[in-house]
Amino acid sequence: SGTWSFNDELTRPSDRTRAHYNTLIIKQAAGEMSVEGVSFQQHLPPVVYKLDGSESTTINADGTTKAKAAWQGGTLAIDSRRTFAGPQGDFVIDTKETWTLSDGVLMIERTQTTGGGRPVTDRFAFTKGPLPAATNANARGRDEGAASGEVEGAFDGGRLLIQAVVGCPKDPVG
Repeated sequence: SGTWSFNDELTRPSDRTRAHYNTLIIKQAAGEMSVEGVSFQQHLPPVVYKLDGSESTTINADGTTKAKAAWQGGTLAIDSRRTFAGPQGDFVIDTKETWTLSDGVLMIERTQTTGGGRPVTDRFAFTKGPLPAATNANARGRDEGAASGEVEGAFDGGRLLIQAVVGCPKDPVG
């Protein structure tokens, strides 16, 4: 349970751009778990999983998710199918995930097959707690002389890259 933040240092470089969310909000109750994903301009409403292997169905603005989740030793295995309306009819995403927790790191291995295509497998690392401000902003090349609040940004595969504007005086005249 709790807030878990994407850790790009512990995630393979080839998988980083396919991470859907920077933050997972996980809530556990007796026999079930809800997972909410948050990232720049993306929000996955909570999906609820029963932890006894029985099927759960979540319907929200992102479509319908049917899933089965069960503990296999110290690993949580989740099989899900999300269906949503696309311009040419229903679109289906089949996902198999394994969640393991070791030394404070939540590793999620996800194999996803979309539209009957070939499966793609990724591994993502999350650590408990909110992203630190510097990590969240991914501040690179910060110029201490830049004016506060003036930024330049770009979206990069699920991460918002924010840098201070270079060459801007601390106290703009105007």
